[in-house]
Order: sequence, then structure tokens, then C-alpha cells
Amino acid sequence: MDITEIQIVPIKPNNGLVAIASVVVGNALYLGSIGIHTRLDGNGYRITYPTKSVSGKSFNVFHPIKRDMAVALERAIVARAEEVLPYQHQKSNDHVRHSNNQNTEGFYSIQKPYMFQPNADILNGPGNYLVKCMNNPTSTDKAECIYKPRLTLMKRMTRKGIEIPLKIEFSVAKMLYGNNVDEVEESDFNAIVKALGKAMYDMGVFVSSTDIKNAAVSAFHPSKNIELKDGYTSSLVIKELKKINVSMKMDINKDSYRMATRFSSILTRTRLWSMTNDTTSSDR
Repeated sequence: MDITEIQIVPIKPNNGLVAIASVVVGNALYLGSIGIHTRLDGNGYRITYPTKSVSGKSFNVFHPIKRDMAVALERAIVARAEEVLPYQHQKSNDHVRHSNNQNTEGFYSIQKPYMFQPNADILNGPGNYLVKCMNNPTSTDKAECIYKPRLTLMKRMTRKGIEIPLKIEFSVAKMLYGNNVDEVEESDFNAIVKALGKAMYDMGVFVSSTDIKNAAVSAFHPSKNIELKDGYTSSLVIKELKKINVSMKMDINKDSYRMATRFSSILTRTRLWSMTNDTTSSDR
């Protein structure tokens, strides 16, 4: 059996679980979500294969059925874990905790600090407070229509000591559907968590699904599609909006053109209401 690739992602230790492994067999078969645990005696590691619970019953997602394959997989994964886990834990110890205004904490691991600008390793040293290390979509990502979130690390001093929060900014609809037009609903939650986790992993950052689900939301900008019928168009709506006699507390932008798209927007100190006649827009 030819194991052509092994990836190890360290996580916050949980009942002996210290990392998640994925392997590629023969450049043809991907196996993921393999748990890496410390042995009960504390010496070395062991692995477990993923299971899924359905109606209170646990089912194996996959596992070897031949002993020689099981032994080969475990030896290869454990050898790789023993090689990289101590180094990765050392490199990411200062990057594994973030906090928020609600005084709750989540955990993340920076696998590729060089993908941040400047390199996130500078946050390990003394000083460098309030320096923003940013990991944003590249021009290549945009050219190939690959949507990714915006990630920001910044070290700060708090009453609890030094903290390095990870800020994640993204469009829920674009993360799931690649556009800001299709609407999402509560049933999409798990799919969004999975898509966001994968996108961040591709950007060199690991955050578990549990921590994504429990992360505090610092800003939320909802939108709603309104279907116009009987020949009524958004251009007509925008035209009518221009007739609004708004108060001095509001500012109305009557002629805003962005990417050949016509917008009408009403701005207050705390609210922005906008409407566009172009469903291809990805910014509104």
C-alpha cells in the first residue's frame, strides 16, 4: 500500500485526542478525520477512525478490514505525528487561543504563518502589539472566482494577559453559493460551518467545527431578496426612492455607480439601506 500524503492538524487536547490526520493512498483515495490520541500510559500515539451517529446508533464511516493495512496506516500516521506534533505545538502555542467581548474562548492553530502579511510568527516575540497580520484572498483567488474569508490576527494586552484574537470576516451566501443573491436559511448552518472550516484550512488556519459554531459574532449584516412582479422593476423602485424627502438625520445617495451597477442607498448613523438593479453584484 502506497501512502502518498499525510497531513496532521493539531487541536486543543480533549480526552486524549490531540490531532486530526488525513491521508492519501496511491494518489487516488483520500481518508480524513482520523483521530490521533495519546496512549493511556502517555507514551506515543494511537489512532481512531471516524464514526457517525444515526438515531442513537454509531456507525463506522470507514476503517481497514485487513490487519496489514491497519498496521501500515497506523505506523505511518503515528510516525508523522511524532515528527511534526512537537514542532507544530511549539510554533502555534502563542496562536491557539482567542477571546472576544463575551469573555468566551475558542481555539485555533496557525499551520502556515507565512500566509499572513506580515508573517504571523512576529506575534510570538515581545512587543508588536496592535500589529495586524492579515490573510486575505489573493488576486489569483479573485481571478479564478474562488471565495475565501478575510482573516486577521492582532496581539493585544488585556486584564487577563496577552491575547491574540482571530477575526474572521466572510459572506455566508458567498461562502456557500458563490454569490450574495441566493438566500440562506437555518438548515444551511452545518454546511456553512464545514465550508468555512475548509476555506480557512486552505489558508493555513485550522479551527474545529465546534469552535466555529460557538464563536461570538461581533457584526452581522443581513439582507433580503424582494421579488418584484407585474412588470415592476428595481430601476423603477430606485427612481421612486429619489423622490423621498429624507430628514437631516439621513443621507441619501441618489446616483451611485459601482461596477456598472446602479444603487440607491439611505444612510443614517447606525443603518444603511441600499437597493440595486443588478443581481450579479457580489458586494450588495
